[in-house]
Amino acid sequence: GVYYYPWYSNTQFHGRKYVRYDISPKQLPAIGEYNQEKTETISKHLEMTRKANVNLWVSSWWGPGDATDTNTIGIMNNKDFPGTKLS
Repeated sequence: GVYYYPWYSNTQFHGRKYVRYDISPKQLPAIGEYNQEKTETISKHLEMTRKANVNLWVSSWWGPGDATDTNTIGIMNNKDFPGTKLS
C-alpha cells in the first residue's frame, strides 16, 4: 500500500514556492503539481500505483466539508478507482 495525501491543490502547496523553481535546470513535476482536485492527476496516480502492483491507498480524512472529504469522494468516484482499496 501507499499513503496518499488528499489535501493538496495548486493553491495550497507551500504557497507555490518551490526550491525546484530556483535551481537550474528547473525540475518541475512530470505530470504537473500534486493536485487532487484534478481528475486526471488522480487517474495518473492510480495508473502508476497499479503498474507498481499497489492496490491499497491509505489516506487521511479530516471530517465533513474539509478538502480531504471532497477530494476523497473524488478519488472514490474516479473512473480508474475500481480495483483499488482506500483506507
